[in-house]
Amino acid sequence: MRQREMVPDPFCSFCSRIPLLVVMLIAAGCASQPSLTPEDADISAAAAAVRARHVEGGEAMWKELAAMVKPGMSVRQMKLVLPPLPTETEMRGMVLKYVPILIHRNPGFTVSYHVEKSLGVLADVQGEETGKWDDMILTSQPVVGKRDP
Repeated sequence: MRQREMVPDPFCSFCSRIPLLVVMLIAAGCASQPSLTPEDADISAAAAAVRARHVEGGEAMWKELAAMVKPGMSVRQMKLVLPPLPTETEMRGMVLKYVPILIHRNPGFTVSYHVEKSLGVLADVQGEETGKWDDMILTSQPVVGKRDP
């Protein structure tokens, strides 16, 4: 019986070069909003262009993305640009839990969530605390900074 020679699959070779962050961003974008308004599609396309320039991800990319988010946008629109990590993320064999939080401040609230294992977003928002934050409106530009994993 003759042994078959293993030939590397070029697609698998390509996939191994895609950073985990980019895969997570694509997954988050695909899972979040199935149908976008024209304004949201423009916001999403602009954010995708920034991500394409920063293939490795990192703090510089997130800060550039945060600069695109302006007061008056909804939390839903902010999440199109700065998608949160999935609430359960597997990294190196461990399951990490990242839970977005809403902090009550007088007046308004602060939304806080992870975008990477050690980077998070903080943004002041106003709106009704109904359990669905996506309709809340930003009152300040989001800040990206180091966070405990």
